[in-house]
Amino acid sequence: MENYQEINPWKHIWTRPRQTMAYLLQSDYSGWKWIIPLAWLAGVYDILFVFMDKSVGLFGALVYGIILGLIGGIVSLLVESLLVWLSGKMLGGTGEWRDVLSAVTWGKVPIVTALFVYWVPMLLMFGGRLFQKGDLFEGKPFVFVPIAILLFLLLLVIWVWYLYVISNTVAKVHQVSGWKGFGIFLLGKLFYLIAAGILGVLVMVVLISALI
Repeated sequence: MENYQEINPWKHIWTRPRQTMAYLLQSDYSGWKWIIPLAWLAGVYDILFVFMDKSVGLFGALVYGIILGLIGGIVSLLVESLLVWLSGKMLGGTGEWRDVLSAVTWGKVPIVTALFVYWVPMLLMFGGRLFQKGDLFEGKPFVFVPIAILLFLLLLVIWVWYLYVISNTVAKVHQVSGWKGFGIFLLGKLFYLIAAGILGVLVMVVLISALI
């Protein structure tokens, strides 16, 4: 058995995702007490982007983010992990769904980090204007422009790192190469988008039928 005493999952998931994932599967870090908070925070991140430039205001965005982030984050994680598990099986992976769930969850650590390193500074600078229509920079100091650009570039870097991390956590549980893990993740995302599109069409059909 490998020695995992020196592994800090919050730190080493960024640089040693495969080894860290192996450690996580043998520890209580793979339990629901970690999965649910991470899913929630990742859900809040997504919801804030959904309401950006919408007329909901800061209070509305935060309330929706907290409530819908919990519900949507957990549901999204369960569906995404199921589809990544299925796509892995299609491409020769051997992982069990429960392990894939942990891999997808901990692969989102960069996204959760982005919630704090991107959204917190943006909220401090722009507040509720982020969730209103109109010019974001109107009446704000000019220095906010380069800061916002730098934060966006940092967000892009985090997203690239996210793809690297989650490709390797998925690869570890499916016992495949990192590149194949990336392919499994992309195929799972494709299935996810297709499923979301079908669900959206069905909802629209039901709503239209109810109005006719």
